[in-house]
Amino acid sequence: DNMIGQIFSFVSEGQRKEYLCLMRNSLNAFFSLVLQLQPLRQEAVQSAMSLVLSRKAILAESQSVQRDAVLGGRYPYLKNKLNELRIVRGQIAQKTLAGPGEEGLATHRKLLSDRESQREQIESELAREIPEMNLREILQQTDCRAVRKCLKNVSGILVEFIRYDLFDFKAVLSRGEKQWKPARYLAFVLTAKKPDEVHMIDLGEAEHTDSLVARFRTAIADNSAKEASNQIPPSIALIGEQLRKAIFDPVKEVLGNHKKLIISPDGDLSQVPFEALPNGQGRFLIDDYQFSYVAVGRDVLRFSQESFTEPSPPVVVADPDFNLGGTPRKGGNEPAGERPNFLFS
Repeated sequence: DNMIGQIFSFVSEGQRKEYLCLMRNSLNAFFSLVLQLQPLRQEAVQSAMSLVLSRKAILAESQSVQRDAVLGGRYPYLKNKLNELRIVRGQIAQKTLAGPGEEGLATHRKLLSDRESQREQIESELAREIPEMNLREILQQTDCRAVRKCLKNVSGILVEFIRYDLFDFKAVLSRGEKQWKPARYLAFVLTAKKPDEVHMIDLGEAEHTDSLVARFRTAIADNSAKEASNQIPPSIALIGEQLRKAIFDPVKEVLGNHKKLIISPDGDLSQVPFEALPNGQGRFLIDDYQFSYVAVGRDVLRFSQESFTEPSPPVVVADPDFNLGGTPRKGGNEPAGERPNFLFS
């Protein structure tokens, strides 16, 4: 935590990414170690959960800290430097999309390299000017106890998913056994009512789960243009049942009577609308549970924090085209019998 705080306070975003990549294997090995402790020890499980809460999406955390500090008006003297960074990033994006022109490939790469170096230098200078970029305090204060306290205020239960590479401590290299096994999914369940209990659930190999996610999304897309029905389409019901059994049923066993769930997905699970999964009784999970989503469980700590950012003017978006690409509407009304087609970006 100390090292992350110090490094993030003076290096560029690209260098932060490189440092986090160096740490990834250690994190994966730690999760593997806790999982292989049988029976699972509650102290070890809580340590693993606290590590997830403090380290997951830490790069996005650094970006949001910098954004909030600047938008909150605490560093007006950095306005010109931030504008310079915005211009350089725009130039990099424009040059990358345009590709090499008359200047040739070698010159094109040289120009991009120069712009990248300029961007990294500006990012490093900004990091030194903004004390909040040292994340040590945030990392050290983020653990199960802090998050559990905030869960009491929202009367919810946190379900934190992570995708990690399994490390086999018993593998014998001389026998040709591999220490690193295929990636898997883990789920951590944290409630406010049981202060000393954290559930850690192994959800199996990630490749199988990711294939179910892809098939489920394909089934939804294939049925989106068909007529609405009170019944779940068979293709969606079949693959949806398999996906629910893989990622939700193991979690459901420890939910008890909790109905308000805060989901923090990871990997391809971030593409899953949990409320749209069949519940096995001809309905959907949204009929049984209330779902909210966060990038990482520590985001619930912000629920009670005061915002210092000036709000922007309100924006109203109306008159959506629910039948984009279908029969043109007349009088603003949707043609009878057509299924709404929602597009999200």
